[in-house]
Amino acid sequence: MILITGFEPFGGETENPSRLSARLAVENLNREGVSAAFLEVPVVFARAGPAVIDKAASVRADVVVCVGVAGDRKLISLERTAYNVKRGRIPDNDGAKPDGEIILPGPNTLTTRLPVSKALDAIKAAGIPVEISDDAGRYVCNTLLYTVVAQLPEETPAGFVHVPQASEVSIEKQAEALQIVAMLALEQVKAQTLG
Repeated sequence: MILITGFEPFGGETENPSRLSARLAVENLNREGVSAAFLEVPVVFARAGPAVIDKAASVRADVVVCVGVAGDRKLISLERTAYNVKRGRIPDNDGAKPDGEIILPGPNTLTTRLPVSKALDAIKAAGIPVEISDDAGRYVCNTLLYTVVAQLPEETPAGFVHVPQASEVSIEKQAEALQIVAMLALEQVKAQTLG
């Protein structure tokens, strides 16, 4: 089972491309016979991580791909590093605006468990603009990345993908990239099970 999550709108926006592309990716995977579930995540420091951890447990997710929007980027960013600090440039949707607190007791950084190097090559081969990023910001996206890597079982590939606005990369192409990431991660799980 693949879990792909996207965020609700925030910062005065009426839509969030992350939830559109995540939902479409799940629909496409299900149509192809791959078990996948979608979760809309609150843009709230305190609630985003627990919501995803709970959903992953309830659907028994083998793979967790979290998705958020980075409105200033022009391509899809496969996030590699989570930082154990939360900082709000703007308040979250519950009005919280942390200023440098740690997310959880733990190391300063954690590394994604998604196969980002393989995904980079495969997404490029599909003609979709993509990069590997070591900076997920310090907003709710980074908090979610840190939380899922810290709290999901070690054998579960989990990580975060930033998508740009749909004017830069279409929702359909974003969804295709998410499907590639998810399927490569699922292959990784199957290989570990067989090994």
